[in-house]
Amino acid sequence: MKGYNIWGVVASEVEIDLLTGERNVLRCDLMEDTGTSINPEVDVGQIEGAFVFSMGWWLQEQIKYDPQTGQLLTKDTWDYKVPSAYDIPQELKTILCETNRLEGTLGSKATGEPGMLMGCAVAFAIRNAIKAGREELGIAGDGNVPGWVNISGPITVEKQFLASKVSPAHFSL
Repeated sequence: MKGYNIWGVVASEVEIDLLTGERNVLRCDLMEDTGTSINPEVDVGQIEGAFVFSMGWWLQEQIKYDPQTGQLLTKDTWDYKVPSAYDIPQELKTILCETNRLEGTLGSKATGEPGMLMGCAVAFAIRNAIKAGREELGIAGDGNVPGWVNISGPITVEKQFLASKVSPAHFSL
């Protein structure tokens, strides 16, 4: 369909403890263009479900293979961590931005797929929190860019801790 664009925006607030690796997603505000929503409750469920799914993908779903055999090592919930109720933002607010265009089915637009793309906001918020913590502790940036935090998804607790560059010297009072 010509002109069938879907817009969305998200703001995320997180807190991390650089010494223990604990992290909390305090708040996420999502807004998505849904066209003329046929069922707002279903749309909100689709958006929030996709967003939490994406958070899991960006923060903890690390797939590992055996380098010799190629066998999947993270094949069950002992090794493969999916989002739980404790990973959902403490405050999650979703706003539907309804437009009056006649695009899509009866003027409505898809809602689940754009929500999936918005989960990276939490990963960026964690990267910014690590950067702020390193600046507070006087730890330099990675590479030639001052303040840069070199970390890639999924941002597991282990990767978060390694990117923080916290050492035993930082454990003093």
